[in-house]
Amino acid sequence: MPSPQLFQIVPVSVPAGGTVVFAHNININGIPVKPDRVEFDQLSAGLTIDPNLVTTTAFTATNPTGSQIDGNVLLEAWHSMLRGFGVGISNGFAGLSPRPFVVGGGGSGSSSGNPDAFVYIATGLEGTDFFVTLPVARANDNYAVFPSNDGVALVTAFDCPNLLPGDRTTLAFRVITTGALTAGDRIAFFVFNF
Repeated sequence: MPSPQLFQIVPVSVPAGGTVVFAHNININGIPVKPDRVEFDQLSAGLTIDPNLVTTTAFTATNPTGSQIDGNVLLEAWHSMLRGFGVGISNGFAGLSPRPFVVGGGGSGSSSGNPDAFVYIATGLEGTDFFVTLPVARANDNYAVFPSNDGVALVTAFDCPNLLPGDRTTLAFRVITTGALTAGDRIAFFVFNF
């Protein structure tokens, strides 16, 4: 049975005044599903995503501004207990309404906490304990890191500890995996301040 992909960060680039359709790989046990939540980072301020144009395989982003927008879109499919929204809970895919829930862009409340979403592409030299450099230095080392498999074949779990001095800095954070990465493996990270 194929592994599910419940989270994905999709880099987006939408020209001024343009509309672009982007593919996604959100699935449960290999069956494509519509994401439950779609959120874009502060780099994507100005983009809009129409919930009616989010499907089991793609989403559409529109840029009504006068400049190109390059950013990242986080898609989430909630599984099992996370779907406990009340009416329709007996049908795992009917509990959330409206579905998907599209969060506003970086210019709205979602920008609090200085969020950043990016994809790390492995070199194959990481081993099982390594550091990932942040795309932009943070103001302090008091931030949360959430990893997600974005194309890793053999690693089953990730941990981003913050227990020892140096586990987190303003420039990088520590990652521990249950197996060594191979060149080209992809891990998506969502980072925000506490």
